[in-house]
Amino acid sequence: MDFLRSCTIYPASLIANLRSALTLRWPFFLRAACMFLQNLIFFAMWLVLFRQTNSIRSWQQSDILLLIGILALTCGTGCTFFGGFLNIPNFVRSGGLDTYLIRPKNALLLILTSRSEVQAVGDIITGVLFIIMSGSAEWYKLGFMIPAALASMVIFLSISTIFFCLPLWLNTSEDTSRRIWDMLILISSYPDSIFPTGVRFISYTILPAAFVGFLPVYIVRESDTQLLLLLLCVAVGSCWLANFLFKKGLSNYESGNLFSAHGGV
Repeated sequence: MDFLRSCTIYPASLIANLRSALTLRWPFFLRAACMFLQNLIFFAMWLVLFRQTNSIRSWQQSDILLLIGILALTCGTGCTFFGGFLNIPNFVRSGGLDTYLIRPKNALLLILTSRSEVQAVGDIITGVLFIIMSGSAEWYKLGFMIPAALASMVIFLSISTIFFCLPLWLNTSEDTSRRIWDMLILISSYPDSIFPTGVRFISYTILPAAFVGFLPVYIVRESDTQLLLLLLCVAVGSCWLANFLFKKGLSNYESGNLFSAHGGV
């Protein structure tokens, strides 16, 4: 019920975030253009390699286009509409979580919708463009593309939330969460076949980059129903885990506030 109540205020929150970002239009368009160009430059480096060979560890140029496209669309959509996970460490440090905990709605969803990185629209544009260029936008592949991309975004948001909730559990800074988060995106942006066995194991477990990046590519490329079901299950599981860890971590946050209220340092 709290979740449904929170959903009703999300459109208003999004509109407010968009208006805030567009008050400075030129900086917004400049940041969005920089993200777009950054993705193009990243793919240009792959083009140099593909001039020397037709494939890299069984990955074709179209597969790399699809990988970058899905990752850019996933990260761009997540950060544009649910970028509030970036605020969690600051809220923990400053006591800003109180604002959301006293409301009779789902606190985590309110936090996720409290910030919109609208300049990530550049990533969304790149994602759509690269997916079309990869040849994977045909109607018969959309049945795999759409659910795989949605599941990838849910997993990305869930894992990102878990990483940025680390200050609730450990005495870590925002910089630590961001470094782990950057590593997730970095590993997700490369084919898994180029990594040694140890890194691939980590990408499917501790740092589940596989479910954000290259697994959706396999699903679309092979039209693999079983892998798609696996990805959907991981999306549901990661969403539950993020919400569970956030709520459990709040006990540490509340204990810290009580300690300060009784004269602690």
